[in-house]
Amino acid sequence: MRVQILLNDHQQNPAMQRLYKALGKKPKKNKSFAYRCKGGCRSSFENLHTKFYVFSKTGAAKQVVMLGSHNLTANAAINQWNDLFVVRDKAKVYDPFIKLFNQMRKDKKAKPQYWLAKMSKRFQLEVLPYPKFSAKNDPMMKNLNKVKCNGAKGSPGGVKGRTMVRVNMHAWNTKRGVWLAKKVRQLHAQGCDVKVMYGTASATVRAEFAKQTKRGPLRVHVDGYDTNADGLIDLYGHLKVLTIAGNWNGDKSARYTWTGSSNWGNSGLRGDEIIFRIKGNTQMRKYNKQFNYMWKNGSHLAKYIDYGKGVSPRLAPPPKAAGPAWEDD
Repeated sequence: MRVQILLNDHQQNPAMQRLYKALGKKPKKNKSFAYRCKGGCRSSFENLHTKFYVFSKTGAAKQVVMLGSHNLTANAAINQWNDLFVVRDKAKVYDPFIKLFNQMRKDKKAKPQYWLAKMSKRFQLEVLPYPKFSAKNDPMMKNLNKVKCNGAKGSPGGVKGRTMVRVNMHAWNTKRGVWLAKKVRQLHAQGCDVKVMYGTASATVRAEFAKQTKRGPLRVHVDGYDTNADGLIDLYGHLKVLTIAGNWNGDKSARYTWTGSSNWGNSGLRGDEIIFRIKGNTQMRKYNKQFNYMWKNGSHLAKYIDYGKGVSPRLAPPPKAAGPAWEDD
């Protein structure tokens, strides 16, 4: 049996030391290893930020891939909302992740750095960093630009004929965050059924959210809480999820989910990141169920947006569960 683990270099802790001792830390020599990449494993910027796990066999399942926002830390288990999507027994999904891991273990700049794997009708993987990104070629902007707000079939958001857009984002910032925030607000203005939830957002992104439209303000919730009043957010959403249901890319009955490790800021396209697309109503409904639960039970209305008379932006109490404050990416 081989156990191979890649770690980022923004911290060094006792758990990592135990892995080094048990597995060794030389990918070129050891069949098993725990290795800490020097910055990005296959990129020139940022730390390793991708979160995925592959198993050739575990129990009765083979070719298992697990991916999402979840780090192997106590913080992820105690203080964060996370997702972990699982695919098994599908070589067309498993093989590209093995390819990606083998690129990363070399700990040097990959060529090409960006590539796309169209695994099947259901799944697609984008491997980052993305070269020379802008508002015109941003992968998520491309997805949002394919949305038509009217003509949706199936009343996905409860409003007949309107496309539903849900964004559940941990970190939303920088120039990239601004153009994505502006686009989401424009979709709301155009008639889409849009809800946005985030853990942390920059002042410039919040300013975009606060701009009024003819349809009124965009519905925005914040899921970050300072539960022990020490001035630090210690309970928050860590997901990086977009769901679209309705009129997308010419399909009026489209149902898609995007998840992975990539936050909506410049760093989300500059380093070792993945964006994973899932087609299908079943998985989209599950992600939206989580969104709705967080919206109702683990978040509060953004206080800086004027929602008009009769709407109170008071801070809702945090959900029950919180540990000490941790610093995470």
